[in-house]
Amino acid sequence: TFFGSQSGILITTGTDNSAYGFKSLFKAITGANNTALGSFALFNTTSSSNTAIGYNAGATNTTGSLNTLIGQGSDVGSGALTYACAIGANAKVNISNALVLGGTLAGTTVNVGINNAAPGNKLSISTPTTADALAEALISTRLTTQKALVLQDIASQTANIFEIQRNTGTVLTYYN
Repeated sequence: TFFGSQSGILITTGTDNSAYGFKSLFKAITGANNTALGSFALFNTTSSSNTAIGYNAGATNTTGSLNTLIGQGSDVGSGALTYACAIGANAKVNISNALVLGGTLAGTTVNVGINNAAPGNKLSISTPTTADALAEALISTRLTTQKALVLQDIASQTANIFEIQRNTGTVLTYYN
C-alpha cells in the first residue's frame, strides 16, 4: 500500500510493504514487509522487514533488515545493520542488536526517566528527594521498604560482580 508521490515507485517484486509520504520506500525494488511513514522514510532501503516513522527516518539503511527507527531523522550508522533500534529525533544506532534512545547529534543531551517525568540524569529511576546533577545515573527508592539496587551473581561467577574504575580502566575497588 503506497500513499504519496513516488512512494514505492521502484518496487518490482517486493511484497507486503506499506509506505506513506513523498518518496518513502523509494528504492525498495525487492524488499518485503517494510513499513515507512514520512517523506523519504527508508528512501534507500532495498531489504526487508524494517520500520521507519518520521521524516527521513532510516535514510542510511540499504541492506539492513529487522530495524526500527522512530523519529525525524532517526537512522542507522551503517546500511547493513540488523535488529537495530533508534528512538527519538536524530537518534542514530551504530551497531546491530542495539537500542539508542534520543538524539545523538553533537550537543544533544538525552535523559531517560523510569517512573520519573523530569529526569535530571542520563538515567533516573524514580524521582529522587535530593537531586545530583553530576551523577550519570540516579536510582531512588519510593518507599522505605524498597531496595535501590540489587546485583546478583550466578553460582559459577568468576568475574567481579561490582567494580569501580577510573576512566583508564584501572580498578579502584571491587566486590566478588
